[in-house]
Amino acid sequence: MAMKFNLEELNPGTWFDLGEDARICLRVSNKDLLSAINKKATKQKWDKRARQMVTETDDEVSFEMLHDYCVVDWEGIEDEKGKTIECTKENKVALLSKSPLFLQLVSDCLRQLNEQMEERREQAQKN
Repeated sequence: MAMKFNLEELNPGTWFDLGEDARICLRVSNKDLLSAINKKATKQKWDKRARQMVTETDDEVSFEMLHDYCVVDWEGIEDEKGKTIECTKENKVALLSKSPLFLQLVSDCLRQLNEQMEERREQAQKN
């Protein structure tokens, strides 16, 4: 059996049901993304006391970029008044950084996705 890839969308995302007509589309990070995050979030700075260059990482920038990429879309996510919460970078960051429940749901789904990918990789190696 041939292994097929969509070259125009190599990492499209996978939908997960969250219950109560809500679902979320997630994708795992890749090497290029991690390099871009590292480049944007890491700065070299001269430390006068130590008389050497030190590396500083902005964890907030890393968090925002990673989660903006990994959360592709969602449906059925609403505020307490029943108004739809749009899937924007700002809303992704707000929910993931301030709602432990939402963060746990996303983390669980990403863990499942990583496990599925690992199983596929192992199957491909066996064949």
